[in-house]
Amino acid sequence: MQGDSPLLDLYRQSASAGDVQAMVVLGKVYFYGLQGIQQDFEEAAFFFHLAAKREEASACGYLGTIYLHGLGVKQSDAKAIKYFRKGERGSDAQAFAGLAYLYLMHENAELFREVVEMDLFTSNDADDLSDSLLHSKETSS
Repeated sequence: MQGDSPLLDLYRQSASAGDVQAMVVLGKVYFYGLQGIQQDFEEAAFFFHLAAKREEASACGYLGTIYLHGLGVKQSDAKAIKYFRKGERGSDAQAFAGLAYLYLMHENAELFREVVEMDLFTSNDADDLSDSLLHSKETSS
């Protein structure tokens, strides 16, 4: 890993010194496979975990996605929800979307109520979403 590029080495040094934004940048570099670095979800999760321990909301959103899909880690809806909720407290859009996605996939009424209470939707949006879910259940039955 060392020697990949002077810029990445600088980010690694900064992350080692506790720079949360450097941790997030490195997580994204490995998550997406940027700067000539091969995509590596385990390494991305490592850096996002470091930042999430320091309450960095976007790192929590990425970790939720990583656990939701089992990218380089064992798939876990429970851990995905944990990190999405932590990211939601920091107003991370990916965390909000992840919670809504989990509701839709599992038709979890309690989680749906929590998502609606986050004020992501207007009341009409929530009604439309409820109607469309009911319609999709009727057509799949």
